[in-house]
Amino acid sequence: MSAEKTKGFCHVVVSSNQRDGISHLVQSAGLGGMKHNSVLMAWPGNWRQSNDPQSWKNFIETVRETTAAHLALLVAKNVDSFPHQERLSEGTIDVWWIVHDGGMLMLLPFLLRQHKVWRKCKMRIFTVAQLDDNSIQMKKDLQMFLYHLRLNAEVEVVEMVSRN
Repeated sequence: MSAEKTKGFCHVVVSSNQRDGISHLVQSAGLGGMKHNSVLMAWPGNWRQSNDPQSWKNFIETVRETTAAHLALLVAKNVDSFPHQERLSEGTIDVWWIVHDGGMLMLLPFLLRQHKVWRKCKMRIFTVAQLDDNSIQMKKDLQMFLYHLRLNAEVEVVEMVSRN
């Protein structure tokens, strides 16, 4: 944490395997009465090419553990290539809003944009419309929701298609 100049509390869990370690960490993390409400993890890279089936099983088990604990799960893709100090002159923060959680997922990109590295990035919100949904109304509703949150973001509604 000191090498990354990150403030917070450190919690170490010792376990005989990764799956149990993650499970124990999800269940026990916190400080006194303060408990976390979300889990951040990296998208498993090269899981399709991996000869080790344990790599994707660990990912799936973490999704299950997080869901069972009623926590929000944040999966960051290419987290190792995130900029640390250099400021981005442009870029896009994409949010796939699948579960309408009242706005917590909208808070994260907002907080990212408060940092000097991400300040100039644009924000895009994607949501998925089912076959019987009114995608035009969904877009208007989401734009109004963002307006009330005072967030400036482009809204994209991705429509599901039937494969019959």
